Amino acid sequence: MEWIRTHYERVALLAAALFLFFCAISTWRNAVEFGTDFAGRQTEPQLKKASPPRKAVELGHAAEKLQQPAQWTSRDRSFVPEKHFIGPEGVPVTLKTAEVHPPVPNEWFETYGLNIADPDVLNEDPDGDGFSNLEEWQGHTNPIEKSSHPDYLTKLKVKALNEEPFRFMFSSWVENTYAINTVDGSEPTRFLKVGDMIEGTRFKIVKFT
Repeated sequence: MEWIRTHYERVALLAAALFLFFCAISTWRNAVEFGTDFAGRQTEPQLKKASPPRKAVELGHAAEKLQQPAQWTSRDRSFVPEKHFIGPEGVPVTLKTAEVHPPVPNEWFETYGLNIADPDVLNEDPDGDGFSNLEEWQGHTNPIEKSSHPDYLTKLKVKALNEEPFRFMFSSWVENTYAINTVDGSEPTRFLKVGDMIEGTRFKIVKFT
């Protein structure tokens, strides 16, 4: 004991060295055991699906909302606003309150997908068959199918109308011979048969009844 007291510093240093030695051995053993255990438990990492960027998600939601009709929500219900158009009298109308392009009913435009909001839609020819939408409706044909159209005779129009009075009349007849005079009596009597032309005119006696 006297020696330990005399050499106290050496004893303390030796004890500290032994303590550090045993700590090092313990740490090394724990590291070896941890490495072995970790290697046994290690598995393939699972790849997580990448989350879309926040802005891309917001843009996607915005695009979906644009495809939906606008809605307003009141306290007890929600409603979708009706489309309004300027009617023939210059006042706003809806598809339920008035015909936007009379006399054609609104349902006819919707049936064929025509733009009812176009003020000139009645004069348009979407299928290029030469007939306007109004003419197609009047002819009960399909305005978006070229092979379906009214009869081309409906396109014929009278360019001019001249009235030419008939100047002749039958005054008498004997058997197959007919006496023809002018209405005003300005020309001599003509005696003609069926099939004869009236001289100086484009008229011909076809029959007498």
